[in-house]
Amino acid sequence: MIKLEKQALFYFSFFSSSRFVFRMLSLSVLLLQYGTIKQFEIPDSCAFCVSLFRLFLRDRIPLTVTKSSINIMYRVLYLSLLYTGCLLLTTNMYGQQTALKTNLLFWATTTPNTGVEFGMGRQFTMDIWGAYNAWKYPDDMRLNLYLIQPEVRFWPCRKFEGHFFGLHGHYGHFNVGMIPFISGLKDHVLRGDLYGGGVTYGYHWAVGNRWGLEAMIGGGYVSMKYTKYKCAECAEASGSYSRSYFGPTRIGFSVIYFLR
Repeated sequence: MIKLEKQALFYFSFFSSSRFVFRMLSLSVLLLQYGTIKQFEIPDSCAFCVSLFRLFLRDRIPLTVTKSSINIMYRVLYLSLLYTGCLLLTTNMYGQQTALKTNLLFWATTTPNTGVEFGMGRQFTMDIWGAYNAWKYPDDMRLNLYLIQPEVRFWPCRKFEGHFFGLHGHYGHFNVGMIPFISGLKDHVLRGDLYGGGVTYGYHWAVGNRWGLEAMIGGGYVSMKYTKYKCAECAEASGSYSRSYFGPTRIGFSVIYFLR
């Protein structure tokens, strides 16, 4: 039974630290700081933002999981937006571009999703992507979730052209079960949280002036804490579990539209 649960969670997390996320974001800041300083004349105000951000990561955020796991998601999103805002407001962004995107693979699972990617320098971008599924399915099947995955990307040539490499974190909450075609989830429901981070490789194809296509795959670390129930509406849990693994953490084939 435990083996089947691990397989089921692997399939779910493939399509979807407290400590690990913060470490990954800290490394993302170092990467962005190096890239932007090398390619631009960064004003002192931006360097000051970077210093504050790194100090905030190191000294202000506890490196243990808080009781309220939702705070983790808010902090990851806040930190991503904070640093992105610093660069957008204080750097001279030559050839700045902004793109909207959606992952077609998640739409295949009936999960609405969207993302935005900002250009920061000639070779760096910040991608912030999220998904949310609250649909009701027949036979008490559950595939409800929300996910957020911020990512810093490096483009060897120029941004939004060809190959790219990324460093991402992720947080999600799930309520899945009673799924007849997934072993380990046929007879019960799992509710819990996942968090972690990893690295990404992808490729971008330009389709005209405003449109593009993107394929990517990523791997890294995922930690999951969840409670198991015998039915979708059951209030009494049959057990609580924790699982961790190193493996695939994201996959995507996205349609992209450039705002400018």
